[in-house]
Formats: sequence, C-alpha cells, structure tokens
Amino acid sequence: MSFEDFCTKSMRYDKQRVQCQESFVISFNNEKDECFTIKPETLIAFLQFMLENYNQIKNAWGSVPSKKNSLNIYEEKSYRAIYGKASDIDELKSISSIGRSQTKAITKVISKFIAYLLDEEYIGVESNTFFVDSYLKSALEKVASGFKEYENKKSPSSSTPQLKVLFENWLAKQNLSTSTIKKYSEQSITKADEVVSSIDESLPRFYSVSDVGICEKLINTLLKSDVWKDLNTAGNGMYSSGVKKYELFLNQYFINKPISCHKPFLLFAGISGTGKTRFIREQVKDYPGQKNYCLVPVRPDWHEPSDLLGYISRISGKKEYVSTPVLHFITQAWIHIFEHIGEVRTDGKIGLSQEQLDHIPPFWLCLDEMNLAPVEQYFADYLSVLETRHWYTSPELTAFNDKEGVDYGYVYQCDPLLKADTLSQQLDQNARMELAEKLGLDLDVSLHQQIWASFCQHGIAIPFNLMVAGTVNMDETTHGFSRKVIDRALTFDFNEFFPNDFDAYFSPALQPKRLGYPTWSDGRAITEVSALEQYSKESVTFLKAVNGVLQQSPFELAYRALNELMLALLAHRPANTAELVAIWDDFMMCKVLPRIEGDSNKLRSHQTADSDKSTESSQTESNLLTDLEKALAAQFGSHWDGTRPDLFNSKVAAAGEDSVPAEPPHVPCRSKKKLAWMKERLARQCFTSFWP
Repeated sequence: MSFEDFCTKSMRYDKQRVQCQESFVISFNNEKDECFTIKPETLIAFLQFMLENYNQIKNAWGSVPSKKNSLNIYEEKSYRAIYGKASDIDELKSISSIGRSQTKAITKVISKFIAYLLDEEYIGVESNTFFVDSYLKSALEKVASGFKEYENKKSPSSSTPQLKVLFENWLAKQNLSTSTIKKYSEQSITKADEVVSSIDESLPRFYSVSDVGICEKLINTLLKSDVWKDLNTAGNGMYSSGVKKYELFLNQYFINKPISCHKPFLLFAGISGTGKTRFIREQVKDYPGQKNYCLVPVRPDWHEPSDLLGYISRISGKKEYVSTPVLHFITQAWIHIFEHIGEVRTDGKIGLSQEQLDHIPPFWLCLDEMNLAPVEQYFADYLSVLETRHWYTSPELTAFNDKEGVDYGYVYQCDPLLKADTLSQQLDQNARMELAEKLGLDLDVSLHQQIWASFCQHGIAIPFNLMVAGTVNMDETTHGFSRKVIDRALTFDFNEFFPNDFDAYFSPALQPKRLGYPTWSDGRAITEVSALEQYSKESVTFLKAVNGVLQQSPFELAYRALNELMLALLAHRPANTAELVAIWDDFMMCKVLPRIEGDSNKLRSHQTADSDKSTESSQTESNLLTDLEKALAAQFGSHWDGTRPDLFNSKVAAAGEDSVPAEPPHVPCRSKKKLAWMKERLARQCFTSFWP
C-alpha cells in the first residue's frame, strides 16, 4: 500500500485529502480546503529533529498551560510551540511556518506518515499523533532500512532514496559545505553505482543497501576496477571519499548497537579519576531525551534496604511511604516498558515481541562510590531478588503461548523488590495515591492505572531493562565485598578493560562499546543454538580445569558460575576459537579472580597440601595463583602468550581516514597480567586480592 492509499483509507477518521504528486511532493488540504505541499525529505528531517531534540520539544509542549495530559495527544497551542522550535533550522523553516499557521493539518500529515511507516492504524490526532520518542525512532529506522513504499507507485523513477536523505543529514552534521555534501551524496554514489553495474548488473545499488557487509563487498568490487581508479585520479579521490563516507555512515547508523551483558549488575573497580562514572553516563548518550540515567551517591550511613527503596513513616501523624530516587527510577523503567508494549498482564508477567524489545533502552542506575557503605546490608534485597529474574526458554515460551493463546517472542518475570502487601495492606488509599504520584504515575491515564494496580497486586519487581552499575574504590574509607556480592555481579577492573592511555588522550584509537541488558537467565538456553554446541562443551572442559585448581579452597565454583559462562557465550556468540578464548579470559577477570584473596596460607595449593610440602618457599612457588596460570596456559593455547580479540572496545577511524578498520582490536590476555600482579603483591605484602 502506498502512502497516498493509506491516507485515503484514513479519511474515515478525518476528511483530509493527501496526494503524492508526480514530482513526489506530498500535497494536503486544511479544513478550509486550502492546499499545501511538503517534501517527504522535509518530513523525515523533522522527525530526526524531534528525536534528537526531544527534551526541548517536551519543554516547549509543557510550557503551554492548555496542553493535554500526554504529548502524543493533539492540542493546537502546545503543538504550535513544538513547530516553533524548528524555526531556526533552514531545511525545516517551511514545516515550521506551516506548523504555526496550519497546525492541525500538518500534524495530521506527519501523524499519518509515522503511522504508515510503523504499520499502525491512524485514528485521528485527538487520539494519537505518534509524537513519542519511541515511535519517532522506529519510524526513522524503518526509513533507514531502505523502506520507500510510500512513494507514488505511478512514478517510481522520480523517487528519492531515503537512505540518501539520511546520509545527507549525517554529512551535514560533519560540518561539510553544501557543495561537498552534494558531491558525496550524488556524484560519488552515482558514479559508484555506474561502475558496479558495468561490472555486474545483478549487484545492488548503494542506496538500496543498509547492510555494512554488503556495502564492503560493493567497495571491494570498485577497488578492483581500473575505471574506478581512473575516475578517482581525475577527480582527486572525490568519488572514493564519498563512498568511504557512506560506509562510515552505515557503520555509525546501523551497527553501533549495544552488546548484551550476561548480568545486569556491574562493578567498576579502579583508582580514582579513571572515568568510571563518566563511562556509565556515556552509555545513555545515544538515547536522547529518554531520561534513562540516574546517579545516586552512596552515603556511608546506609545500612539497610530502606535507604535504597524507601520506608513507611508515621512521623507526620499518618502512614505514608517515604520514596527514594532509586525507587522512582525503577518505576520509570517499568513505565517505559509498559508504554512500549501497551499492555499490563494481570499475572504480573511481561510478554513482548522482538520489535518491542529492540526499542526499549537500558535504564542505567549508577551507585557512585558503592562501597562507602556495606553493600551486603543496604543492597541485600536487590542481591536476593536479582537471582529470581527469569526469561522463558524456548520450550517454556512455546508452552506459555499455547496455553495463553498469545504469540510472544519473550516472557519475563521476577520477584518483587517492594512487596505487594506494603502497598496494598500497610498503606491506606490516600497514602497509595500519594506514593503513585511520587513515583511519576499519572492515575488519570488508563495505562498508568493498570501499572499501579499491577504493582499493588504483585509488587514492584526488577525491570528487565534496569542496569545497576556501582563504582568502586578500595581504600581506608571503603568496605570490601563478600563473595555473595561478587558472585552476583560482573566485576570490571576498569583500567584493564578501558585503560587510561595518556598517549591517546587527544586522539583515542579505541572506543568502548555500548552495553545492554541480558535477555537470558538460564544458561541451558544455549542448547537451542546449534552453532554454540561445540563451544559450550569446550567451555565446560575449561571451567572444570579451573575448578580443579580451586577445589578444597573457599573459592571453588558452583552451578552459578557455569550458568553465567553459558550466558556469556549467548551474549557474545563467538565465531572462532580466538573469540572463545576472549570470553574465557574476560570470565576469569569478571567472575573468578575477584573472588580470590588472602595470605599465602589461604592461597595454598591443594596439590601442595596433599603432598605435605610445608616449607614457606614451596608454598610461595606453588599456590592457587601459580596453578591457575598453568591451567589457563593449557586451555588458552597460543593465545596465552599472544593476543585475543577485545570484546568490549572497537577501533575508531585514524586521523585523516574515513573508514573504521574492520578487524577488531586485539589485547594480551587480561587474566595473565592480573595473575602476575596478584602473585607479585602476595610476595611483597604476604597478602593479595584482585582489587586495585
């Protein structure tokens, strides 16, 4: 169905006529039957503007007293303020002008355009304009993927490929001149298409390709062509520069997706000033306007979960719940989930599709200086409930869908952090209403009413999109971690994973990858991925070798370690032995070595004890650390003395270059360096631990 046909079908909700003219300009009428025109490129640019400036858009809308309860419900004055925000952008002046004079008419067109791209039903701007960040992002992703069926079917040759529009907008943000943008987006790509077509007519055109791998194949085809070399010689490399820019655009636009962590609780350890807190804050920079970051400085006097989750108080003479920023943030994460999936199940479970999941960003809770207070005390509830998170495996999902008559791609459930009886039995109606308001729920909105009712029935659980990250320093003012905490977290020695390289301060060669939340909880789900079958067997052998060293010590591993190693395989999906070794190496750094601490007696090798070797020198030479080195050297093979891929960083383009190197960065084995450091510390101080 074309966009024009979609708008014709939507006329049962309003009488607006929308047509796509031969020159591919969208024409539409207002209530007085006056006709106006707008280019689809302008509509797309406006959607990008709204998404990138969503906070400003919300502020402009919110500044108008007559606004509706939700931004996606049309009201003339507040929407006129929205269009006014675009008046300073040259390419958006036309839409800003129309928006302030023909506010409702242009809003109808934009709303229909978004609904059409998302395959949603348009039922009028008074019901839903789709002016919500999640809708905007999904619509732009649909455009970027090459979708262009909204073009008039009568004149396909006159269409403008929408990847070209996005490419041009991206080039404009690189501060390039208009003439350079035109050379890159038109002349370079057109010539590249001509050369590729002359070599093999079956190959796709550049603007029909959103896959970086296919784009690289097209570029390789060009590089083998003498015609292409001659064109670039005559054009001073302009054609190659345009194609390289397009490849870089695809890299940044499509493949900068977060890698899944296999646990949503992270500890970032390192000396002060390495950038731990900033790293966490940077995780949300690609989600403008989402408010999915919360910084909570931990206080030294925190000793119980109420410091984190709140408590019931009678100090005012009546029962009321004293909320906290953490509980408010957790609630906002839940609201974001429910607003994306559009339903609240009565059984407390969350069912959603892959498409819905793709548009739910992680909500990052940063507990700054986490160990200023005893973590085992104030974080006890979270640590316990964390282990109750459950994503359904394929057999469970199939049985659930058949029983419920639904077709979910994922189902999630979790025990409550704040129990239901605290909300429903210990608080009266007024106190509950006040708490709902404190948590950011608007009980005049139907969906929010359902969310609150679910909270009162099932409690407030850990939302699956919540990522908790604690920054950690070890000095005389802080507390250590018990193995209960370490076993439930992923621990990163920050300067080993994300080193402070002074030489690269101004021109970094690496950039950290974005991290996302896990969508597995049971490591046995790996049996559903045939490509990982052999790697999972090898990983069991690896973990048995490690545990053979740790047996009869306080550091012995159990099922939880095996489960999380399988989850790490699911998260990283190794394609070769080098990547498998990288997963093992990082697993040692994040899960095993942080558990090991003590003096030479505590770290005594059980092989030494069995053979009654009791001299101090023999204990120093043969301890758990030495035995682990031998075991890892045997398991890692040539990678132990060589390098392995870096799973948490990617290369950036060098100065003067447009394309990012395809080969991932390689680093020496991190666990080898850490074990050597721990051994040296043991010899020097007669005590050692993982913590810097």
